[in-house]
Amino acid sequence: MIITNRDQKIKEFIDEMGICDTKSLSIIFFNGSLRSCQARMKKLITINYVKCFRESIPGQNIFYTGRKPVQWKHKIVCSQIIAELMKNNIEILKYRCPFKIDKVIVDLLLVLRINEEIKIYYCEVERTKKLDLNKYLDLHYKKAYKEYFPFEPSILCVSNKKCKNDNILDIRECKLDLSDLIEQIKE
Repeated sequence: MIITNRDQKIKEFIDEMGICDTKSLSIIFFNGSLRSCQARMKKLITINYVKCFRESIPGQNIFYTGRKPVQWKHKIVCSQIIAELMKNNIEILKYRCPFKIDKVIVDLLLVLRINEEIKIYYCEVERTKKLDLNKYLDLHYKKAYKEYFPFEPSILCVSNKKCKNDNILDIRECKLDLSDLIEQIKE
């Protein structure tokens, strides 16, 4: 079997994100065609180019390349965010998963262009606990972002728990199912 350019890009994306599901890959690499994605990924699994598992029988395949991530439910949300942005034609200029700034490890860094405006987000996925604002307040007061960005990024908290509001930081809240992602980032 010949490994195509798209196959290489799929593997690079999975390497960068750590993990990805079938639906997200179909949006990002197969123009939304789930069947084409499933067929190609099955071939890539067969030759051990990528690995996969399923959480449950009716669930979708979940792909990875190295060792199976321990906190995969947490990490998979990051690749789903990328897919949701692409599905809604939001221009992604840069993303990094994870991203370290000073002593803070951000789940996902996003640099987007929305209506000719550049927006930068620190994305934090919080499945079980609340967002730790103190680490972001430390970054704010140290002005650590100035080493990387022309302005301070907003914080996108992806959680089903209510996030504590803050007058200093720009915090956007998004549900774990990402149903309100686009309205939060366009705000």
